[in-house]
Amino acid sequence: MKCGSCGAIGSVANINCQFCGNQLANIKPNAGNKLTKAVSKQKIGALSSYVQDSMNMVQDLGKTPSSKFNILAFLFPVSYLWGYGARDNAKSIATVIIAPQIIIWVVSIFVTSLATLLVVGQFLWTIYVHFMVSTRLEALTSRDKEYAFGEGILVTVAYLFILNFFSVSYLWN
Repeated sequence: MKCGSCGAIGSVANINCQFCGNQLANIKPNAGNKLTKAVSKQKIGALSSYVQDSMNMVQDLGKTPSSKFNILAFLFPVSYLWGYGARDNAKSIATVIIAPQIIIWVVSIFVTSLATLLVVGQFLWTIYVHFMVSTRLEALTSRDKEYAFGEGILVTVAYLFILNFFSVSYLWN
């Protein structure tokens, strides 16, 4: 969701902007938000809602003016955001990259030829998301504090482990 005050892109799970502190549009405190309402439903509904919110965040990024390309943010978008304190945005970016991989993994169990075509689409999607993060950092993180190197490395290892688990599982089918 885009902050009306500073223009930062943030997770729908937040009531207030994580950069300027202003209340995000269309969210009333104490009324809950989309993620909170989804959690009260079944787990599948909550996961679906979170994935949709994450996809909406990427869509909002597309409407945000681009800035200077950052090679580290392109190569390691999740750890870059996490290390600079934008944890909710890092989780959302990881979700929009990993979710298609899980879908391909499930499809590969039933129809290998279709899964092969989906892998190409998933690769292009991943490059697109990495590019969007690397050229819109001002909207995703304030970078006003020192990078937490240790946390960034741990998040990268966890992210790559999850992503590669589904990639290897697809290849073994």
